[in-house]
Amino acid sequence: NPPPPALRIRARDIRLRQNSGGLPLPPLWGLTMFITPAFAQATGTSGAAGALSSFIPLILIFLIMYFLLIRPQQKKLKDHRAMVDALRRGDQVLTQGGIIGKVLKVNDDGILEVEIADGVKVRMQRSSITTVMNKTEPAQG
Repeated sequence: NPPPPALRIRARDIRLRQNSGGLPLPPLWGLTMFITPAFAQATGTSGAAGALSSFIPLILIFLIMYFLLIRPQQKKLKDHRAMVDALRRGDQVLTQGGIIGKVLKVNDDGILEVEIADGVKVRMQRSSITTVMNKTEPAQG
């Protein structure tokens, strides 16, 4: 594909100005000082060893991300799930909305009945509980 006419004119003007004996060059000419030539470099390794050595930084970055971000988040989710599964009647809980209430009823379908004030009962999902503030003691006997 030939370059557009505007680029052809610029390239021709640059060649003319270079050959005309010191006429000022267009402002784009100064930008070429930032362009460095790319030379092919021979690598000391070849084959599978070369491919593996190029992936080592990527593997290291993934391992760092796993141990710093993914694993702690999974542990936190597992702890929250265990806490929510252990909810019982009488526990004082804190909801995601910042409301503190007392668990009155725990249903198997994931719905809790929580009393947030005297005579005010609210139904909510188990997953909306963020913290168990006071745990009731298990019944003895």
